[in-house]
Amino acid sequence: MASSNEASTSNTQVAREMHANQPVFLTTRTPYPLPSQKFVIPTSWKRFHLSQLVNKAVGLEKAVPFDFLIKGGLNAGATGEMLAPGMTLGDWCAANGVGEEETVEIEYVESVMPPQKVGEIEADDWVSGVRNVDGYVMTASYDGRLRLFDHSKNSVMDVPVHSAPITSVSLISSSTSSNDEDKIYTVATSSHDLSACITQLTIPSSPTSSKGKSSKILASLHLHTQPISGVASNSSGTKLLTSSWDSLIGVWDTTIPSSDEVPLPDEESRDKKKRRKIENASATNGRGAETKRKAPIGVLKSHVGRVSKAAFLSGGEGGEEGKAVSAGYDSTVRIWDLEYGVCERTISASEKPFLDLTPAQSGQTLLAASTDRTVTQYDIRATSQTQSLQATVATFTHASTPSCVCVPPSSFATSSPSSTTTTVNSHQFITGAYDGIVRVWDMRNPKGAMAAFKTGEGNADSTNTGVKRTKKVLCVDWRKGLLTVGGEGGLEVWKVGEEA
Repeated sequence: MASSNEASTSNTQVAREMHANQPVFLTTRTPYPLPSQKFVIPTSWKRFHLSQLVNKAVGLEKAVPFDFLIKGGLNAGATGEMLAPGMTLGDWCAANGVGEEETVEIEYVESVMPPQKVGEIEADDWVSGVRNVDGYVMTASYDGRLRLFDHSKNSVMDVPVHSAPITSVSLISSSTSSNDEDKIYTVATSSHDLSACITQLTIPSSPTSSKGKSSKILASLHLHTQPISGVASNSSGTKLLTSSWDSLIGVWDTTIPSSDEVPLPDEESRDKKKRRKIENASATNGRGAETKRKAPIGVLKSHVGRVSKAAFLSGGEGGEEGKAVSAGYDSTVRIWDLEYGVCERTISASEKPFLDLTPAQSGQTLLAASTDRTVTQYDIRATSQTQSLQATVATFTHASTPSCVCVPPSSFATSSPSSTTTTVNSHQFITGAYDGIVRVWDMRNPKGAMAAFKTGEGNADSTNTGVKRTKKVLCVDWRKGLLTVGGEGGLEVWKVGEEA
């Protein structure tokens, strides 16, 4: 009898859901806004039905798929919760304690289409840094070389820069020569050889140009006594930050001095013999007499362990870059005042060594990847010292250690109504992990990735056993709908989102 009553109650609930309606208010930050009004929709509707409603109401000639972020309720949190595939609006309301008479606010965002692999390029060594620029893919590798490929996978340049593994690459500037015949790229690289370098690459704009390709190491940067983990340029290309295992962060300008600012190591000093050996080896990697030795304009000291990454903080669109952020193996995230060279705030975590970080486009939060298999979003606006729990906005859990995290450039993440193609949402970001999986996330939905794909498929183990194994992802770069992935498996290019 009890089971019969339970079945009757369940059938009644299903019937009620089929005929029930829910008042909703639809909002968006996309170029497809609806009139400000309340809609009453069936609680049996799923994501597909809501997407159809928006497309028809806006009158889009070409269908645009949307995801829906529902705000309010007991479990949605401050930022809301994405409506999961297969879940009805009624299911969500029941799970979050929302009654039939309550108006639900739903924000719709453009969906991330399934990533599509564009191509792959085999590499002689691990790829530790990537950057998309003007139809080229720039890579930095553990063999100390900086390479440039076109999108047809042709090698354009192959430049020896360092005598030890390169850890990262950053574009300082991109320009055209005065006669419009050449493209000139100035880039910064960091390495385990205890130095960073500023290198200029010159490429003829036309294949018929009489000039050939050329490269020149303009300057080497000297401060650190242990491997340099990363280098980052500000948006104007006037300053650099280097982070190192020696717990220091170097602040540099990008002007090339007329003479050396740092003398060569003293040959008579026993403690400096190793560094002298590295310098001599570096000279064979393209560093000649014209390569100037630069000194930093500032040094940031506060970390008590390896510094994994440092980056400039723009403070949002149009903001000044007078601040920087960093993360390290000492389980801290630090916010710096560059004008005074002091750490103005520290976010302390417990046993959470950080491997990478990137500021969000708003300048109000940052994303930090940790060895505890999470990427954490921290609020960096407060002025006092803060424990991790107090500053945590959201935590994004991974199945394996996330090694890198990136957000798209703000120019790509901002679309206009006049645009004929869609761009990614400013809340989206990318992570790469040691399990070879790249994930696309929305900051407002930490419960699961919006899309994911595995890299290194089809690549056999280097032991020639023919057995496939996981290839670690070490770096990612996402610009204009192209996601470039580097790591143990070489280089792969994927289409994620639409080109702006």
